[in-house]
Amino acid sequence: MNLLVNNISKSDIKRKKSLIPLFTVIFFDHTGISMIFPVLTLIFFDSQTRLFDPGVSQATRSLFYGLCNSLPPFIGMIAVPILSILSDKLGRKKILFVCTLGTVIFSLCGATGILIGSVVIVFISRSFNGVFARVQPIGQAIVGDISESYEKPEKMGYLQFMVSFSSIIGPIIGGYLAKSFFFGQLNFSLPYFVAAMMAVIAAFFALFYFRETNHTAIHQKTTCSETFLSFINLLKNKKILQISFILMLFQFTWGTYYQFAPPLVKVLFGFSYENIGIFIAARALCLALTALIGIKFIGKFVKKDKLIRYSNYVIVLGFIMTIMACFFHNNVYLSKLVWLGMIPITVGDIIAFCCVSALYSDVAGHHDQGKSMGICFFIVSAVWGIGSMMGGVFGAVSISLPIIVAPIGSIIFIIYSHSKQYKNLLLN
Repeated sequence: MNLLVNNISKSDIKRKKSLIPLFTVIFFDHTGISMIFPVLTLIFFDSQTRLFDPGVSQATRSLFYGLCNSLPPFIGMIAVPILSILSDKLGRKKILFVCTLGTVIFSLCGATGILIGSVVIVFISRSFNGVFARVQPIGQAIVGDISESYEKPEKMGYLQFMVSFSSIIGPIIGGYLAKSFFFGQLNFSLPYFVAAMMAVIAAFFALFYFRETNHTAIHQKTTCSETFLSFINLLKNKKILQISFILMLFQFTWGTYYQFAPPLVKVLFGFSYENIGIFIAARALCLALTALIGIKFIGKFVKKDKLIRYSNYVIVLGFIMTIMACFFHNNVYLSKLVWLGMIPITVGDIIAFCCVSALYSDVAGHHDQGKSMGICFFIVSAVWGIGSMMGGVFGAVSISLPIIVAPIGSIIFIIYSHSKQYKNLLLN
């Protein structure tokens, strides 16, 4: 009996140690990407950007901002499933390394576009972002490789904590660097150069420290046709389709909020560069704390299906506060609701997303973790791309309109979650 306990303990320790290199890669890669996000708001909406003449209207800027943000998710609709499938066939390590190199390319390309004032090159940069900068789905597949079913939501939470923790640091650094050093020469490009350095460090750890977790790819070679056929069969799975529909609904809400809250707080609430970075970092802090502590604690008392529903109730509550802040943005006290509303929106999303990721992993089985996460992020990419384009159009009408429309996805899911189809197909 003692020998069995010792073997289990050693196995747990080994699995936990295998996550450390992954989390290190994600930290550096995502910190760099997060540094860039607040800068995107500035290069499109700030009067000192080289991308537009000062006289260009806010409506035009909003349309370009929406198109620019839609590129990575739309391109990711194709790239993410391919990379995830390849991680099942070739191994996680190789694809993880390729993704980190992609972040280097897109960061340097974006810096060049800002320096010379070329919207086209910035768009090309975002295209590279869509193709290669996709470490997170590979990370979720790795967690699926080394985790038991009962611990997947918790482990997915730890992964999301690392993503969120890097999202706290990144925007603060990006907001600070945006205009702090050599602005006359570099304009808003300095955060992009620093992001490229971060990605180089991530690539180094992926290549030299990460150990392969997909042993099937090493010991059992499959043909491309077999890999593709297994992906198609997974797409036909009714539970996968059910989970994808659920993900689509609440990700429309979160994706629209995530992309259009920064322009909202800059234009409507007059946030400074530093405050935009702090707002994004505070949002990431809520994500991090919930992923690290909240999911494990709440998961002891509430099953995954109900947890997804309750999380969307919380999201809608946050939007009620945020929309009130928009209508009363001139009121000193009510305008603070834009900060307060951010908390339940982010908390609700991270809990729902970790639970849905665990459901994908459970349905897929050991040999298809990469494919299942490819489907997961295909849905995320598609919904974020559509939400970004719609938000850009709505933002041209009113900067607060994307936020007003966003909660529709969560509201529809809440209604749907009470149906017999949801209960029977998901829970059985």
